[in-house]
Amino acid sequence: MTSNQTSGNADRRKAAGTAVERYVCDEYNLQADHSGRADAAYANGTPVEIKAALRRKSDGRGGTKEGEFAVFESAHRWLRRNDGYYIFAVYRFRGRGVQVLETKRVHASNLPYFTFNESKHPGRGRDDREARFKISQIF
Repeated sequence: MTSNQTSGNADRRKAAGTAVERYVCDEYNLQADHSGRADAAYANGTPVEIKAALRRKSDGRGGTKEGEFAVFESAHRWLRRNDGYYIFAVYRFRGRGVQVLETKRVHASNLPYFTFNESKHPGRGRDDREARFKISQIF
């Protein structure tokens, strides 16, 4: 287990993701949607998936590397069918909270070229593959 996979850090990252979602909902005037399909929606019902990435993350060898966004195949296909958007947010830890550094809205059909690979996230089924984007690929 690398240092960024300990339960304390996982809890901190989960809390950061929740804080970033709240920030993005306020910033883009979205309604949180925890129905299981999308993170939020515009007033007209257009779904939005919010993706957060830590600006710099552990490389597992004592250094750091650029953060990444993970897009999951089943959610991506659903978002495309429903003409939805992604809002990507880059954050850093600041004191006991998070600071959102930048955000960007991208239509689900306008992501950079990618392929789906087996998911690196524990607990996700083998049938839910993922694509990973470095922050610099989106911004």
